[in-house]
Amino acid sequence: LEGEKITFFNVDDHRVREIVESPPGPVVGFGFSPKADLRASNPRYGADGVSFDLRIAGKEMRISSPLPGRHNLYNLLAALAVGEYLGISPERLAESARSSVLPSQRMEIEVVGGVELIDDAYNANPVSMRAALSAWQRMGCRGRRIMVSGDMNELGVFSVKEHQEWGKILGKSKLDLLVFVGPRSKGSSRAAVEVGFSERRVFSVDDSPTAAELVSGLIEAGDSVLIKGSNSMKMGEIVACLKAEANK
Repeated sequence: LEGEKITFFNVDDHRVREIVESPPGPVVGFGFSPKADLRASNPRYGADGVSFDLRIAGKEMRISSPLPGRHNLYNLLAALAVGEYLGISPERLAESARSSVLPSQRMEIEVVGGVELIDDAYNANPVSMRAALSAWQRMGCRGRRIMVSGDMNELGVFSVKEHQEWGKILGKSKLDLLVFVGPRSKGSSRAAVEVGFSERRVFSVDDSPTAAELVSGLIEAGDSVLIKGSNSMKMGEIVACLKAEANK
């Protein structure tokens, strides 16, 4: 951070707070903390997105957006903080939040043949995997939850550890079925079983075409399926295959 540039930061993230402890210029913090300049409260999460209370430009408002998950709430707060600083009216900012749209293959939700497909297949890393899981678990589901998890590539020396940690997180979850895709995810599969997830409910395959065939035979009406992995794993092909099967 150099010069007199203004800094917008997430007050709730201790790592970011450490960076801006002695800023060279003005700062604006956003988050849930009482220390936040732009403070959110009373959040609600669901398949239809997020909503929260916010005091902005002297007005108390209820902000809603179709973007799902707590991580997207923080993205919204960052944008709202910048918008307020630039003098955009609270009403216009609220409307922008309501009309915001995610790019394709980022938590796209579609019901096909009675099965809810959540397409988050564009890319993956340890943080985004956890964020997607958290957002999904806050959504309602009348059937089973099936996680289709592909390799997280480009992690370098951290790859083995991060895939094991991810497997442990899923293994301790209350999901119904786990489908791991790719060679690196075999470590995730083993880790999930090691922490207590039933081996009979864990599947590990080499690639997306094999995963698509497997998942097609597993799903039932009412199920919710989250599909996520690195872009190079071609997880989007699984989504396309499941849609094609449902439309036959």
